[in-house]
Amino acid sequence: MNTPNEQEIHLLIDMISERLEDPRSSEISNKEVKDGFTCGRDILIERMKETEAYGAIASLTTVRSRAIAMLFYDFLIGESDAKSILVIEFRN
Repeated sequence: MNTPNEQEIHLLIDMISERLEDPRSSEISNKEVKDGFTCGRDILIERMKETEAYGAIASLTTVRSRAIAMLFYDFLIGESDAKSILVIEFRN
C-alpha cells in the first residue's frame, strides 16, 4: 500500500466527520464505534506520529474502539486503505 496523499486524508476526515453527525452515533450501542472514529479522526487531523497515536489509542476504554482507531493510524502510514474503515457502520 502507499501512504495517502493530503487529498485522500482530507476526504476520509470529511467522510468520518459526516458519519459522526449521524444521530445513531449518540446511541449507547454505538459508543465504541463513535469513540474509535473520533480518536481516529484526531489522528488524521493532527497527523500523529507513532508514539502520540499509540498514546491516544491506549486512552480508549474498549478493545473495539482501540481497534477502530488503529485502522486510522494504519491508513495514515499506508498499511491499510480507507475501505477498511468505511465498512464500519453504526448499529441501527
